[in-house]
Amino acid sequence: MSFEKLLPEWKAQGTEPPQELKEGGWKAGIKPPADHFNWLQNLTYEALKELQEKSETTTGSKDKADTAERNAKNYTDTAIEEAIEGIDVEVPVTSVNGQTGDVNLTAEDVGAETPQGAQQKVDTLAGEGNTKTVKEIDDSLATLSAETANEFLRQASSISRLTRHNTAQDREIAYLKLKQEAADRVDGGRVFAEDMNGNRIGMSLDEVNSHNIAIRDGKLVLAKVEVIEHDVLDATVTNEAYDTAGNGGRKLVRLENGWLVAAVKNIGVSSPNRQDTRIYVSKNNGDRWNYVAGWGFDDIDTNRKIDPSIVATGNKVHLIFSNTGAISYQCRDFDSDSWLNSSLTIDSGQQSGSVGSTTLTTNRDGTELHAAWTSKNNAFPNSFNIRYAKGVINADGSVTWGAVEQVTSENTNGINYTNPTIVISGSNQPIIISEFAASTIERIIYGWVFNGTSWLQKVIYSGGTHAQSSPSAIFVPSEINGLPQGRIWVAWQGRDGEDSDFNIRVSYSDNGGATWSSMQKLTSGSPHLHPTITANKRNKISIIFLSNPSSLVYNIQRLDNVDGVWAPKSLVTTTSIKSTSYPSTLFDLNIDYDLPLFVCRADTKVAFYGTWTETTETPELTATAVYDLPSTDYVGAFIKKLGAVNIEAYINDQLMDDEGVENDEYMFTKALDSEVPVKLRLELSRDSISGGEGDCVTRILGGIA
Repeated sequence: MSFEKLLPEWKAQGTEPPQELKEGGWKAGIKPPADHFNWLQNLTYEALKELQEKSETTTGSKDKADTAERNAKNYTDTAIEEAIEGIDVEVPVTSVNGQTGDVNLTAEDVGAETPQGAQQKVDTLAGEGNTKTVKEIDDSLATLSAETANEFLRQASSISRLTRHNTAQDREIAYLKLKQEAADRVDGGRVFAEDMNGNRIGMSLDEVNSHNIAIRDGKLVLAKVEVIEHDVLDATVTNEAYDTAGNGGRKLVRLENGWLVAAVKNIGVSSPNRQDTRIYVSKNNGDRWNYVAGWGFDDIDTNRKIDPSIVATGNKVHLIFSNTGAISYQCRDFDSDSWLNSSLTIDSGQQSGSVGSTTLTTNRDGTELHAAWTSKNNAFPNSFNIRYAKGVINADGSVTWGAVEQVTSENTNGINYTNPTIVISGSNQPIIISEFAASTIERIIYGWVFNGTSWLQKVIYSGGTHAQSSPSAIFVPSEINGLPQGRIWVAWQGRDGEDSDFNIRVSYSDNGGATWSSMQKLTSGSPHLHPTITANKRNKISIIFLSNPSSLVYNIQRLDNVDGVWAPKSLVTTTSIKSTSYPSTLFDLNIDYDLPLFVCRADTKVAFYGTWTETTETPELTATAVYDLPSTDYVGAFIKKLGAVNIEAYINDQLMDDEGVENDEYMFTKALDSEVPVKLRLELSRDSISGGEGDCVTRILGGIA
């Protein structure tokens, strides 16, 4: 069979339409998203491509077979060359293993290991599909002779350089390499090692008798570590029931000095002639709060929305809020306890009363501000659209705002983009997520991804005629979740054909917003509203939301994702609160929370909740690290260090013999009178803490008889 027509190539993958739309088809008045057409054209192209590729011709089959044979021979020849590389063989040779004349030697002929044999041994020890854990591999190694085990470790290291493997395999290979390094230092016996990156072999840390040490990031540093637990439930931020609405923009941040800062909206609550954003601070981890300052107006204008969003850099809080027909910016410096400037106008000329919700974030270096909001203006007077601006934080703390960009440009009555939420991706580009409504015809959660020159529209989820609203998004970087590009999470409330009430939904992107996972519905039944999403330093993802389990009863509930699994929802507040209680979580990846930190409007106040642990480190001049080793009568240890740290080593309180320092590595030995369990104690010291984390231990290698 042969094909004459060219394939209708279409690489843009698009987004698959919901099943409801597939079954019901397009209706009059619907504005079809481009991503749905991209999906259809790409699917058609891929299906035809598959048909042509799998309908093979005789000539094509032979060509592929010849190519496969050549590739196999080339691979085998290369593998054998690598396997026997470095082996010296005396020539001439007249006969080897029955071969005579001009002899071609293989690895087997000279007793060397072949790649296939090495891989087979690795597979046997590591389990089919590399399923064994590091401990199981280590237990298997313990049954082998020292020579055989060491050879296996070397083979595993060699193979790891030639094969692809996942993160779990990387950890296992790192473990095996560490063990090989220890084994190479010890002639026989058993090895122990620690690389300060989570790989520990043949030894265990005695945490009770160790003092002033912190082990992380490949270092054992001299520091006193204290873990403080905080458990604050229903603390009063203010006795006025100010507004905390707008889950796309944060209302709670944490300063570099540990203080918590909340921003709330006052529209004539405490003063009949006052509209402002009010700032409150807690200097004792949420137990007590004090009013700091307000920024606003001494009159009432129903066209003034005020909606605030805040973000922290250092000990400064950056604030944007919507004005009558503008977006304003202000900065509160908590070091000087003052506003840094008069209010700056980021955007103006918008329709009075048509400047909606705001959202604000910072890049990871804390050098840029990224803001988005929705508004109507003279160019697009009939629809709410998304606008965006970037601010550069100068060395003196001031901010230089760039030109405002019109991200969307709809201009049809009843069609609007509203409630934006903004994140910065792993490639340092802004992504704005918002809800879209075309009257009652089409409801979509859209993502707008900036590629450096323009904004690309992505469909995250299309609900058809069912409302989807109030998105809240975060970006969790690769150092937290191990994903190459990190992960963007978005939670929102939505309806469907089964539930007429709003329920919590979630989706994520692992490639900077280019594509999105299928929507996952996390609640059902009675209304679940206003989600606000956050994460902690251990990659626990949490959503706090308002629930309405029965008539006139409202409470705060939570959802948690641990190790990729969403647990059932659970109660946070047991007493009924206001139906207008919009929670807003703190998003700070330095926090290790159990219950996410958040503020919300209650019946007669604004309340704060949170349960978390705080770890502090204080640099020290001396430190003690104690490890337990198996019974032996001889220990040899090699301690790698950096900086100005000095080391003395003891086993069972006996000073070990110092064999000198070479390339920043101490060498210690000690023989005991009899075979007994051993405690290896390292006494670390330095003359000054000025070296910081540069004074540290980076590796322990050793062996016992």
